[in-house]
Amino acid sequence: AAPLPPGLLERRPVAAVRFTDRAGGPLRELASRADGRAIPLPAGEPVPPLVRAAFLAAEDARFERHRGVDPLALARAAWQDLRAGRVVSGGSTITMQLARALQPRPRTLLGKAGEALWALRLEAHLGKDDLLRAYLDRVPLGADLFGVEAAAARYFARPARSLSAGQAALLAAVARAPGRLDPWRR
Repeated sequence: AAPLPPGLLERRPVAAVRFTDRAGGPLRELASRADGRAIPLPAGEPVPPLVRAAFLAAEDARFERHRGVDPLALARAAWQDLRAGRVVSGGSTITMQLARALQPRPRTLLGKAGEALWALRLEAHLGKDDLLRAYLDRVPLGADLFGVEAAAARYFARPARSLSAGQAALLAAVARAPGRLDPWRR
């Protein structure tokens, strides 16, 4: 339960060139290939309900009921992986995925344990809404896009709060395997 390091959740600037019209409206953005394009959800607004529902259904249905680590999901994933003889399922919660984004670790059993400890630490200091918002601002969504706001703008030319249920579900599905499920490629 040690305090979180200062600036842990701060967004680092993304190197990009933005073209705007005379009124300051966005026309085009060219992002650095190394950093991708990231736009946070608007501050002061709640997470869009359809986005929240889609991501919780796809990524962590028990998000509201666990404290960062879901033992049932880990047991299910371990059983499925053992039966298949290879990794076919993950047991990471949204909080564990956020921990991995904030403090990258190798994809090993020891790395998973480190993610779990960081997830418990994050849950001890942040509320569920703050955790979900931080995750949704950082989740990779294909095409060098990070966060649902950036993906909504690029794929659907609208803000995340205006997404339909189907569009939100598509983004939640892409989050499961952004390299393989990139809508621009497939």
